[in-house]
Amino acid sequence: MNNTGNDMVRVDTPSYPGERYEAEVPDTLDLAERAALAINALTRVVDPEGGYELYFVAEFAEDPPKLYREWCGIFNTGKFLEALPLMRMMSGSDFNLDVDVGIMESYLRDAGSDGLYYAPVKDRPWAFYIEQGTEQVPFTRDVFGFIFGEGRLIMAMCVWYQHDHDPRWKRLIEKKIDRLLELGYKRDGAIRFTRYFVPGQVTTEKPAFELDGWLPYGAITYYQLTGYKPALELARAQVNFLRTWFEKDGRWRQGHFHLTCAALIDMLEYAIAVGDKQLIELVKNGYEYGKAVGEPLVGFFPEDAGKGFPTCESCAVADMIFLAIRLTEIGAGDYWEDVDRYVRNQFVENQMTRTDWADPQQIMARQTDEARKRIAGQIAMAKKMPGIADERDVMERCLGAWSGWGPANDWVGSERAGIMQCCTGNASTFLYYAWNAIVTPDGDGARVNLLLNRASPWLDVDSYLPYEGKVVMKNKTAKKISVRIPEWTGRAQIACDVNGHNREFTWSGNYIGVDNLKRGDVVTVRFPMVEIAVFHVIGNVYYKLTIKGNTVVDMDPPGQSYPLYQRDHYKADKAPMKKTTRFVSKDRIVRRALEQ
Repeated sequence: MNNTGNDMVRVDTPSYPGERYEAEVPDTLDLAERAALAINALTRVVDPEGGYELYFVAEFAEDPPKLYREWCGIFNTGKFLEALPLMRMMSGSDFNLDVDVGIMESYLRDAGSDGLYYAPVKDRPWAFYIEQGTEQVPFTRDVFGFIFGEGRLIMAMCVWYQHDHDPRWKRLIEKKIDRLLELGYKRDGAIRFTRYFVPGQVTTEKPAFELDGWLPYGAITYYQLTGYKPALELARAQVNFLRTWFEKDGRWRQGHFHLTCAALIDMLEYAIAVGDKQLIELVKNGYEYGKAVGEPLVGFFPEDAGKGFPTCESCAVADMIFLAIRLTEIGAGDYWEDVDRYVRNQFVENQMTRTDWADPQQIMARQTDEARKRIAGQIAMAKKMPGIADERDVMERCLGAWSGWGPANDWVGSERAGIMQCCTGNASTFLYYAWNAIVTPDGDGARVNLLLNRASPWLDVDSYLPYEGKVVMKNKTAKKISVRIPEWTGRAQIACDVNGHNREFTWSGNYIGVDNLKRGDVVTVRFPMVEIAVFHVIGNVYYKLTIKGNTVVDMDPPGQSYPLYQRDHYKADKAPMKKTTRFVSKDRIVRRALEQ
C-alpha cells in the first residue's frame, strides 16, 4: 500500500538534549521517574521482528501470561508515537531509542499515497477480527484503514515536528487532513466517518456513532502550529458532530468513558483555539458530569459510565487529568485539587511498578464464568493463528504500563485481568501534561501549581508531601515565585522563608507570592499536614480511605492479586531523602493556546 518512497521511510534517531545534574531530593512521587518506567513498556510491547506491531492486550489470567495482537492494536500506534518523545523530554532516558524510530518507520511503510495508515494484512489474520462478546468475528478481508487512529497519528506528528522540525511530518499531516475531508460524510456543517474504509471501494457501512474521536485534537493542534485552514475546517466539522454526544447541560448520551472524554478534549481544544465560550462551558459541564459518574476523591473513573462499571480504565483517568488541567489553565474553573488527587492516587497506582505479584493460578481462580469463556476463545484463536500471542518475558515487558481493568484497590479484576495498551499510550501522553503543569512560567517569574517533585528551567521543586507539609524551591531564573497552597490546609498556618530567613508573602487566590528573588535563592514553604478517614463506595465496593493531604495512604479492604495503596511508609512524618540525576530538557511541548 505504501507509495511514499524510500526517502520518506527512513527516520534519523532523535536526540533529546538537556542539562543533567546530581541532586539530593525527597524520596516522594516523581513523575519524571514514572516516565522513564513507561518507556520500558512503550518500547517492549511492540514486536521489532513483526514490523513493530503493537501487542494490544496483556492477559494475566493465563499461565503463563501472554501478549496478544489484535486489529485495535494496529491503530493505537499513534498514541505510542505521541507518548515516546514526551517521556524522553521528561526523563532524559535514551533506553531503546531505536525502537521509536522502528515504530515510526513501520508506520511510514504502511502509509498510503493519501497519507492515511492502512493495516498491514499479509500474514496477519488477527487484523480482520473484532471481539463481540466472547466471540472473535471477521469484519473485512481487505486492506483497510481505521479513522479512530488517525487523530493521534496527526498529534504524534505534531509532537515530532515540534521536536525535530522535519518537514515530512507537515506534508503527511496535510495529506491526511485533505483525504479525511474527502472521506467524511458531510451534513449540516458536521462530518462523520465510517468505522473503517477500504481503499478504492465505496463502503456501504453506516457512519459509526462512537468512534470518531481524536481528529480535532490533532487537527486543531496542527492548525495552531501552521495556520493550515483545512485542519481548522476538519476540526470544526468534527466538533459540530461531537456536540451531539451531549445534552445541552453537559450530560453524556453514550457510556464509554474514554471515548466520551476524547470528544470533550476535542471540543475543548477547538473551543480554546476559536474562542467559543459556550462550547467551553459545555465541556466544563461534561467534565463535572464525569466527576459525578466516577470517584474524584481518588480519580477512579469507570470504563462504562452508564453501567456502574466496577473497574477503572486508565485511559479515562488520564483524560480527566488533561481536561482538569486545560480547564484550569484557561480560567474556566480551578481544578488543581482534582488534578492533584487524580495524579497522586489512581493514576500512579494504575501504573505497573513491579512484577513480583503475578500468580496466574490465583488470578485465573478469580475470573467470572464469562471471563473464562473469553479466555478460552483467545486460546483457541492462538491455536488457529500462529504469531497472535507471545509469552516471552511478559511481566518484565509490561513494567511501566497502565492497567486496563483494575478495581479501585487492585491491579486486576475478576472481569478482565490485564492491560489494553491504549491505556499505556494515553496515560503516558497525559502524564507529560501533568508533569508540565507542576511548574509553569509566569512573565519573569514562575508558578508552582502542583506540589510534586520537578526540575525545570525556572526552578526545581522538592516536595516532602505527604510525609511533611513542606516544599522547597531552588531558584534558577525566576524573580517571583507563586505557590499554590492546598485547600485542605489552613492559611493562617503557612510559613515561608528564603535562604533560612523568614519572608513575608502576598496572597492571590490560592497562591502565595514571594518576590525580589535572585538566582540560587532557596524558598521553603511549610504548612501542617491533615489526615482524615472517610468511607466511600468506589466501583460498587465500600472502602475505608485514610487520606493524608490529597494522598490516600491506606484503602481497606485491600486488593487480592496486586493490592494498591500499599503506603504505610507515607504515614511517617519525615520524608526520606535520596540522590538522583535530574534532567532539564531543552525542548518543551505545550498546547499552543496557552501562549495566546
